[in-house]
Amino acid sequence: MDKRATLVLCGLAIVLGIVGCGPGKGQEGQRSLTEDTLTAAAHEAVPVEATTTQGNKVVFPGGEISWVDAVVSFTPGDPAASRSRDPNAALGRPDYQGVDDAADEATYVSLGDGGELVLEFTDNVLVDGEGMDLAIYEIGPEVEPMLIAISEDGQDWTTEVGRVEGATCAVDIAPFVEPGQRFRFVKLTDAKAGKSNDSAWPGADINAVGAINTLPVLNDEAE
Repeated sequence: MDKRATLVLCGLAIVLGIVGCGPGKGQEGQRSLTEDTLTAAAHEAVPVEATTTQGNKVVFPGGEISWVDAVVSFTPGDPAASRSRDPNAALGRPDYQGVDDAADEATYVSLGDGGELVLEFTDNVLVDGEGMDLAIYEIGPEVEPMLIAISEDGQDWTTEVGRVEGATCAVDIAPFVEPGQRFRFVKLTDAKAGKSNDSAWPGADINAVGAINTLPVLNDEAE
């Protein structure tokens, strides 16, 4: 990937209001997601902003819990990256500065051509709300194509929410989910565009992943 590139937050999903959602179906053992539930959660949280180096601000109403917390698995593609290989770099808030020094290279992970990264929210869940629901921070002048799937349990990956590329990498999960579903896992798979295979950073480069519409995990919901 061109190392002069700036951080692109895909989709420029700017969320300025309180998130909401229609009444949930409520699976067994699971609370329904009502508009009141999401509104109450948003009021209790302190929203945070994550700004790209291009000056685009995105508001995460859920606050600091919005970011993915753990790496479940990482399968590098072929060719694999020779640098920026640590999948833990994708955890937490976006922190790429655009300096492109050794410290900056440690803020993201290159998936490699066809590589796969599975991430987990541990203190919150991704839910469907108003507008865009999931934001992915990828390094580069354009987002390298990725396939995105989400899962409630980390085993069933039938909820594929599409392919993102170019200028768009924020996802509205509404067309793919049922009301009331809560997702803890996100899978990112490089779509093998091959645009950066001749560099030290082949494939998509992931700096951060955040749930724009989210709910905290309550004590009696934690596994």
